[in-house]
Amino acid sequence: KGNSDRSNAKEQKEKETEETRKDEKDNGGAPYSVGTARLDGAPAGRAATQFNAALCRSPGDPQWNTASGGFTPVGGGSPARDNTFYWIMMDVLKRQTVITNGFVDLYNPHRVPEGFADPRLGPFYLVNGQPNAPQGMLPALAYEFDPPLSRLPSGTSLVPQFRGASAVDPSPFYWNAWMSATSALFPQPNPPANPGFDASMRDQLRPTADNFALDPYKAGDAHIRKWDSRSIPGSSQARNWWTHLYNRTVTSYVEDPNELMDPAYTLQFAGPNETFNPKDIRYVNWRFITSNNTTANPPVAPSIDTFSLSFRWQQ
Repeated sequence: KGNSDRSNAKEQKEKETEETRKDEKDNGGAPYSVGTARLDGAPAGRAATQFNAALCRSPGDPQWNTASGGFTPVGGGSPARDNTFYWIMMDVLKRQTVITNGFVDLYNPHRVPEGFADPRLGPFYLVNGQPNAPQGMLPALAYEFDPPLSRLPSGTSLVPQFRGASAVDPSPFYWNAWMSATSALFPQPNPPANPGFDASMRDQLRPTADNFALDPYKAGDAHIRKWDSRSIPGSSQARNWWTHLYNRTVTSYVEDPNELMDPAYTLQFAGPNETFNPKDIRYVNWRFITSNNTTANPPVAPSIDTFSLSFRWQQ
């Protein structure tokens, strides 16, 4: 009987080897092996013979917390006894990367209180938190890289771009609509099932001059906008123009930061019933558009040690 069992096991092993070879052939010769502890001739899973749509699990699925067997390449479930887990590995070459920095307050870049002992740190031309620069007084901006961009590896590049934004909207539309009171997106706490958001937490989410500057997450979605038919502050006239997630006005990116101080450039961002001049730009942020050399072996990415943006108020 012992010899018979060993013989059956050998025959099963040879059968599995042949099936594995067939799988490799069906997959274009790619090496793919599946091991199984079952010797009854009916394993619960085998290699894919063609590409199929991805199957994803999320926290809302019962299988997220409770093991329910594996998944076949076609998206079906496999019995819990199957010892095979299908997965995939990819090598990805990223050709371009965008690196976004938070906004800097031109009137108070060091975020110090008014009347600070060292006037070199600011704030500059702020009275009770409101800009009060003399007529024609604007910042002149310059930037530097170390090492210089001319010394980047061959085939790579890095392009800095700059964008301006008006003061933080005192009545932010998204916060008013979804966060100021309990909503489906920001429900009341109901622990442990739902931690939720109490009133103090929702208040902390309101964008203000204190939490807007230097926040890269806010800079990442500051471009999101909606049509604004509310009255212009201090007027009964409807704005009838685009307003953004945190600011009423946000410019496009430019490669020369001083273009943001050109009235001819800022005019295009003014609504039909308002103006938008360089003096209305309260914040500036920048992003880097980097391109990698994916044809090199190995691929090469650009890198820098230091970037600095400086400006001086002048008429």
